[in-house]
Order: sequence, then structure tokens, then C-alpha cells
Amino acid sequence: MEVYHGPELGPVSREGFLPKQWIGATEFLSKNAAFDGRGVVVGVLDTGVDPGAAGLSETTDGKRKILDIVDCTGGGDVDTSTVVQENEDGTITGISGRTLALGEKIRELNPSGKYHIGIKSAYELFPRNLITRIRKERRDKWTEQHRLAKAKARSADGKDEEGPSGDPTPQKKLEQGEVDCQIAQLKAIEKDYKDPGQIFDCVVFNDGENWRAIVDSEESGQLSHYKILENYRLNGVYATFGEHDLLNYCVNIYDEGNVLSIVVDAGHHGTHVAGTIAANYPDNPEMNGVAPGCQIVSLKIGDSRLGSMETHQGLIRAMAYLTPDDSENDRRRHKIDYCDALNMSYGEATSRPDSGRFIEMACKLVEKHNIMFIFSAGNAGPGITTGTAPGGTSSVLIGIGAYVTPEMATQAYSFIDEEFYQVTGELKEPRSETEDLLDYYSDNDSLDSPYLNGIVDKRTVGAQQNKSQQNGLSTLGVPGIPYTWCSRGPTPNGAMGVNLCAPGGAIAPVPEWTLRKKMLLNGTSMAAPSATGSVALLLSMCKSKGIKYTSNRVRNALENSAKPLLLQNLSPSGNQLKHPDRFGSGAGSVNVPLAADLLKQSADTPELDVQFSMSYMNSTGIRMSGIYLRDIHDSRLVRRFMIQLDCMKSDDDSAAGKAAASRFESLILLKSTVQWVKTPKSVALFGGGRSFPVTVDPTGLDEGEIHCAEILGYKDGSSSGSGPLFRFPVTVIKPHDVEDEVSRTGAFVVKNLEFSAGEVKRIFLHVPSGASHCTISMNFANHFPSSHNEGKAPIIRRFVIQTVQTVKERSPNDTRLTFYDSVAAGMVLCKQICVEDEQTLEICVSQLWSSPGTTVVDKVRVIFGGLDVYSNSLNVGAGSLCSDRFDIINRLKTNSTPRTPCLCDPKAVLTHLERSLAPTSTILKALGERDRLPNNRQIYELILTYNFSLAETAELKIHFPGLSGHVYESALEGGPFHMIFDSNKKLCFTADCYPSAKKLEKGKGYVLRAAIRHENTSYLDELKNLSAILRIKLASDVSLECFSTQQGALLGLADKKTKNSSWNDVLFPGEKRPLYFSAPKRGSIPKHAVAGDSLVGSVTIDKTPNRGGLEFSGKNPRVKSW
Repeated sequence: MEVYHGPELGPVSREGFLPKQWIGATEFLSKNAAFDGRGVVVGVLDTGVDPGAAGLSETTDGKRKILDIVDCTGGGDVDTSTVVQENEDGTITGISGRTLALGEKIRELNPSGKYHIGIKSAYELFPRNLITRIRKERRDKWTEQHRLAKAKARSADGKDEEGPSGDPTPQKKLEQGEVDCQIAQLKAIEKDYKDPGQIFDCVVFNDGENWRAIVDSEESGQLSHYKILENYRLNGVYATFGEHDLLNYCVNIYDEGNVLSIVVDAGHHGTHVAGTIAANYPDNPEMNGVAPGCQIVSLKIGDSRLGSMETHQGLIRAMAYLTPDDSENDRRRHKIDYCDALNMSYGEATSRPDSGRFIEMACKLVEKHNIMFIFSAGNAGPGITTGTAPGGTSSVLIGIGAYVTPEMATQAYSFIDEEFYQVTGELKEPRSETEDLLDYYSDNDSLDSPYLNGIVDKRTVGAQQNKSQQNGLSTLGVPGIPYTWCSRGPTPNGAMGVNLCAPGGAIAPVPEWTLRKKMLLNGTSMAAPSATGSVALLLSMCKSKGIKYTSNRVRNALENSAKPLLLQNLSPSGNQLKHPDRFGSGAGSVNVPLAADLLKQSADTPELDVQFSMSYMNSTGIRMSGIYLRDIHDSRLVRRFMIQLDCMKSDDDSAAGKAAASRFESLILLKSTVQWVKTPKSVALFGGGRSFPVTVDPTGLDEGEIHCAEILGYKDGSSSGSGPLFRFPVTVIKPHDVEDEVSRTGAFVVKNLEFSAGEVKRIFLHVPSGASHCTISMNFANHFPSSHNEGKAPIIRRFVIQTVQTVKERSPNDTRLTFYDSVAAGMVLCKQICVEDEQTLEICVSQLWSSPGTTVVDKVRVIFGGLDVYSNSLNVGAGSLCSDRFDIINRLKTNSTPRTPCLCDPKAVLTHLERSLAPTSTILKALGERDRLPNNRQIYELILTYNFSLAETAELKIHFPGLSGHVYESALEGGPFHMIFDSNKKLCFTADCYPSAKKLEKGKGYVLRAAIRHENTSYLDELKNLSAILRIKLASDVSLECFSTQQGALLGLADKKTKNSSWNDVLFPGEKRPLYFSAPKRGSIPKHAVAGDSLVGSVTIDKTPNRGGLEFSGKNPRVKSW
């Protein structure tokens, strides 16, 4: 009888798990196995790396994988300045009060008998996700014992033991009273349950050569049970907190034993990044990282106390660690000698791109010390100019965008093959590659465009050898699209922002405490390590072959060899060549084999070691790293710019190097990639720099589109096939001038937009004068085409709608809104947003990359409203019964036909009490050895102390004017970093640049301590009187009544209230109306408010049916009462 064994299962490819074929790493290593990263050290600035994670123990040639692990944040610091002498019985008393038995081995290692002791709370050290798990496990165990205790108490309750009179005996009364007390106490401790977590005693001593440390990780007091640790760099020794917790840790000891740093990771992110770069699985090489032979240095910049948020202290300490400084040999005992490349998959929004203390130091690492610094570009897309600092906003640092291929979708994400087609064989090429590319690169791109260059002319470096698409590489490019959420360039100051791209999803190792071996993560955080691993392969080749390289030379090779992304979407028909999204992919996908060829062939081009910098000063005094014309007035005339071209040698600061720079001479040929940008044919450089004119004529460009070009610089006599020496981006957005159409019809309309998975469409509008907000409505077609769901359940698609405006000196978080929505056929989606008039608004609409199928939007309709306010603040002064006059106006032009009215419904609500605190004490001190920069530059710390009390339990957060909210653009170190302690010196919470609200109990004696750092003490002196603003949430909001006259507000006249039916709530264009708000009722003012406090809140003024009030975020008037 034949037995059926089920369907035949073929082999399943894992190449999409950690994609290496599309960056050429698979092909490169198949021919150059010894160049797998050996000899290269990569620094990972992240949440920290778990030394016990899978694949991170050793390199392909048997060396230790992780050379050093450092906590730069200070979150694991233990004060071990207390010194005790060993007792005669071989014990010491720890800070906790426990008796700590030393054991023979420790006593032999430390004949002096002197020990530094300290203490550390697990919940101040461990990563938040692990703390959540531990608290639950401990609570479950506690609850189990508590149930037993309650059951025991209850079992003793109600046993009658009567005397002769029938009453309970005295003994029974006594016993019953004891039982009642037990039950009451059990109820009380259950209600007031608090878990302080484990408290670890820490011991540090010197063995005569090195400092050693022991952590009582099980609170047993038996120190002989634990590993004796030393600085991780020395021998790579680490230990583990608990057999159930599985949190691996190591130590570093500073300041002559007075500071013990216990290093744990703040989350899984850093380990995953390190694994993507360098994981090595000898038994399963298919799952290796990109460069399994390289070594790692882990620099923890994400603070566990802040949930892995980066801090200034962590960032600057990392820079101090990484910056070579031969003049301070003593510092090297806490550092490895050198990092060749760095990866930082971190970033935040910034109000000032390419500026700030950290960015200055990071750029110096690249320019002076030849260290490759790779960053994630950000996950704030898909709109234009959405890169995050530092990677997506700098011209010197390399920002990496993230893309996804159909192969990744079906393998790593396990999506259905029919929805996301599997790439096999050649891409469909309906015509010759040159014809296609010339069509798809619009705006009259010349053949010298680096993007055309990168495909057509790379035959000079062997690209045609890959015609067979060996290992998945096509001569045309990479079949992929940027992830929908991937940030896009250019930066606000014109730089590309996204310089290159790489696969943005990977299955890679994570820390053991997560109870997982590996995890699938996606983001530009995953794309950056893919690119960093590629750099490690190139540097490994250069070192092995003796090829001279500089950071500039390697970057040039990467950009000139990059391959464009060829897809516009991930639909089954998406394997047709499309116009690449250069703002999300930069020069294109990293391509290791072609970059390696360029490095080998360009070894005799000294100009590649020169860093060329092009910029110009705009009318507001901002230095621009590219030409970026965004608003309508920019594109209505021909513009002329004086471009400054500077050059400097990247790696030689010696006298001989300066002499060579003084003799530098080169003729640079200039080439524009489009006809509407004109440049001189050449410019002669003789060291230093030169200026030359560039004209941009956007007048003939298509309206409503974004146009891009580049000015390329070539060495005279070189082949254009080897690529340019430098690029200067030119970006022009020519928005629709909608003012006439809005005046005529009341709205701007775009019709018939078709989307597939990942497809992005952009609408650029010039916001009419006087507009303060707009309503965007999207009408989806009544039927979504689908070959897989015909006649079945309604089809749901996921859409992303993002609106973007750029405003100088304002964070993009204030001017950018992103909405993720599920939509169905026939649905109407509406969004209402605030806008800045006379500036370009981008409405970016995209079908999420992971939402397959075709979707049709019949109509996008944009209606502008002019409802606005005259007052920037609404003040109700002390003793006043009503507010100052408050004007609302419809600012739209009065000649609009039809005259678009706005419905207004003014409301004011007080939500918080604000209290200004002056510092009660200040301390300025020099910091320790970790905070010393090259050339003996010492970092100092200003500690400000504030005191306050709370008359009732409240939710509050702290704001420091001018400092809070600034990370990478800040010239100082510290947001500031601050902590609040109660009267018992217990730490209540910690916060930094982005403080969140925390609940504090009623009480006196709260102490707020804030720390700000810098090497220049004069800066810190200026901040000694810095005020701290306590923002305390009111127990209940206080609403203020609105009146149409001042007398009505003073007397509370009902017929003058705006809620009265006689009040006209319609404002036509040009109409202005005064309003007054009553003062808050005496009984509604919090009893804990004191003289000098302010009640603050906000005002909403519109009345949109079914939408709620419009609050003018970022520009709305702030109501204030005191």
C-alpha cells in the first residue's frame, strides 16, 4: 500500500533573512574570502552589545569578536569611593549592611586588605523591558506566597472557643485579635505593594597591576561564588545576572577605583546592529553578518534610565573614547588603539541641521582622523526633507536610507509570494538599458550624471562581467524600493541627507535576556550596519593588499559605484524599470565589488584624498551645503549663486603635510547634470579654496513637481567613468500656485491617483496668503482592483499620509504630521492640519510598502481656511475678572469667490500650573578621566540644585528654557540631564532633553538636580541662574467662558456669551472679531497655587463638523492666568 507523505517541500532560501546579495557582499566574499573584515575594527554607538549573544563570540579567524564594551552614559556607574579594611574573619561590611565573605582567592589577590565598596539597584541598571519581565515574575511569586498567608490567616478565623457564659474566652479574643490584625496587614501590603528590586553590593580592589571588581549579583554575600572581573578590554571576561534574568554584564573601573561602571545593554537594538555588521556562525555561514571577520567595539550611548534615549554625556564620552590622541598615553589604558569605521543607528529631529557640539566632533573624526562614520538617515518619511540628525542632516557624515526587495518581503517577512513577487533571473527589460535610463532620468540628465554613470559607464570597472546577474546582482541595479517610512532628503540646508541605501530589514542576534536567539527588525537602523559591514569588507581588502585609503577615498568609491533602485512599487507587475527615488536612496545601493574595483584602480589619483566642500551663504546668513529652492518665489526667476569650493587634505596635519597642501594644484572640470543649471567649464584650485558662479533657471520646470540635479567635479584628464571627485546637489520644488483656483472654486483638487505597495505620490502646494489651516480629503474608488480577492470580503489597504513644511529654527516635529490609516473601497479620509502661509506644503501620500494590491484614489481635495488669531498669548492678569482683548480673524483674501467662511467656536482651557524655580545652589567641577578630550581639554560639569514641595499628588515634568528639546543641535552637553529625589533621597525619576510627565506623591523636601557639561567654563557660568519650570497637571481642567464684549466677560452676562444662540459663529474672509475670556472661578484655582505661579493652557477657535476643535499646534495662542 502506497503511503502519502504529504506535498513535496523544496529547499527554502534564507538569503532574505540578512540580505547580503543585493549589496554585493555575497559575490565579493565568494572571490575574496580572506577580505571578510579581518583586521578591521568597527565601533557601534548604540544601546550596547551583549557579549553572550549568538554569533558574537569570535571572528572567522578565531579572534575575540568584541574588543571592548563601554558604557558612555554613566547609567551603570557605582560610587566606590568608600574604602574599608578587611576584617580578621575575612569579611567586610557592604554599603547595604550585608556581611560580605571575601573568600581565599580574593584575599590572595589583594594582600593590602583594602576594598572600595558601593551599591547598585537593579532597577536603575537593567533595561526597561527586562525590568518589566522581572517585576511580573517577582510579583507572581509574591502573590503566590501572599495567597498562602491569607489562606492560613483565614483558616484560623472563626474558630469558636466559648467560656461558661457563652462568650469567647480571653484567649480566643486575643487570638482573634491577632488574626484580624494579620488579615488587615495582608490587605494593606497587597494594596501598597512596591517592589524595590534587587540591591547589589559592589566591591573593587587592586591586585597590584589591575583593578578588579565583584558584584554580589544574587545578594548572597558570598563573593567567592562570583566571577572576579576586570576592565573588559583586557581579557573579554563577563558575567551574568541570574540564571533566569540572563542579563550579561561586564565592568570598567575608573578614577583609581573610585568609580565602577557596570555595563549592560539598554535594549536589543545595539546587539542586533552589531550582528548585522559582524555576526559569525561557523556552522551556518548563510546567517553571517556582512563582515563576519571584523571586530567590534561597543560604545553604549543609549541610557537605560531613559529607556535607551541617547544623552549628550554618552555621545561626547564616545567621541572622547574614539578620538586618537597620542599625547595622552595614560588614557589609552582604558581604550583600544583605533576604530576604522563607526556605526550609529540613532537620530532625532533637529531645528538646525549640520550643527551642534556632537556633529562638530563627529565630522572631525572623519576629516582629520580618517574614520568612516556611517549613520541611519531616519525613519520619519516618506516626505521630502524628513532626515533626522545627525545622519540625515549632515554633508560630511554618511546617511543611509533603507530599502526592501520582494525577496526580503517573501522570505524575511513571510509574505505571500503572489502578493510580493519573487525575483528570479533577469529583470524584465523592454528596451535597451541605456534607452530606459535616459527616459527615466528626466530633466535632460547628461550621460555624466553619476546615476547614469553608475549604470552605463561602469563597464570601465568591470560591471559588464556581472551581466549574468550572478548572486542576484543585475547590471541595471537593485530591484527594490525605499521603505515607506524611510526618511528622504534633501536636508534643509541643501545637502543630500540620504547618501546611499542598503537593505533595511534583517534577522540578527539579540541579547540573551530577551529569551530569543534572533529577531527580525527593520528601519534605517538596520540599513546603516549593512552599509558599515560593506565598508569593513572594503577596508579589509585595502589593509590586506596594502592599498592606501582615506575616508574621502572610500566614500567616493561607494558613491560612484552605487546601483540605483529600479522599482516604484512591490506589486506583482513592479519588476519594470522605474524612476528611482533618489531622495530616499541617494546615489543608490551600496555595491561592494564595484567599490572595490574603484579603490584598486584609483590608487594613483591623489585628488581622492582631498576633501572638497562646496557651499554658499544664503540671504539669512546660513551656510548651505546644496542649492535648495523650495518656495514659489524661488522658482519664478533665474537665480545666481556664488559657490565656495574649499579643499583640504584629509589625513596629514604635520608640517610636511601642510607644506604639501601649500603646493597643491589641480584643475577641476565642472559638469551640470541638467540644462537648467549652468556652471563654468572648470575651476583651478591652488590649495585653500575658490569661488565661482552657478545659475539656476527653474522658470521652465513643470509645476507641482520636485526637480533635482547635481554639479559634478572631475579631475582634468580623468575618465568620467571613474566618477566625479565631488557632487553638489541642486533641488527645486516648484509648487502649484493654488491661490487663483482656491479663490475661484474654494479648493484645490487632484484626480485619479493609482497606488501599489510602497508607491509614493507627492503634491506640492503654495499655501495661499492668509491660510492658517487646511482640510485634506481623499476619496477612494468604490472598487479596488485585486486578482486575489474578487468577490470576497472587503479589501483593506494601509496608507500613509504625511504633510511637511520646513520652517527655520523650528523642529520638524512641529511642522510635520504623519497619519497611518486603514482604508477600504469607497471610503473618504479627512485630515485637518495647521499650515504656515506663503510657504510650500508637501502632501505626501503612499500605500504602505507591506500593503499589497492596487488602490485608486479618485480625488484628493484640499480646502484652505484662514481662521487665525491676532494675539500670541491670552493673558488674564492677577486680580482681573476677564482677559485682554483677543481677536480672531479669517485671513483669507476678501476677493475669494465663493467667499469661503470659517465656523468658529472659541474655547479656552487651563490644564497646567507652571512654577518657576531658581537654583538654591550651584557646583562647578572638573570631571574624571572619561571626560578628558584630546590635547588635555577638560570637560566641566555644572550641577544646579532646586528645591520644591507638592501640596498634593500630581503629574509633572520639568522644562529648562532654551535647553529642553535640543539634542544634536545643542552647543552644550545636557538637556539638561536631571533627577528628582524625595525627602528620603530616594530617586523618583530621571529625564533629559525630552522630559515626560511623571507622577509624584504629595510631600515636602523634593530636590531637583540638573547637570550641564562643557569644556568652556564661561558657558557654564552664564547658566548658573538658569530657571527650571515645573509644569504640574491640574487635577481637572479649568474651562474659561468666552464673551463677545468686555463688559459681558466682566459681569458674566449670559446674552454676551459666544455659546448663546444669537452669537454668529461664521467668519468670512477678511472679517475680524474681538473676544474676551472670563477669569477662572476662585474655587477652580488649585489650593496649592502660590504667588508667582501661572495657570496655563490652550485655545481652540474653529468649529469643524464632526472633527472637533482646531488647536494651533506650535503657533496657537497660549492662555495664561496668574
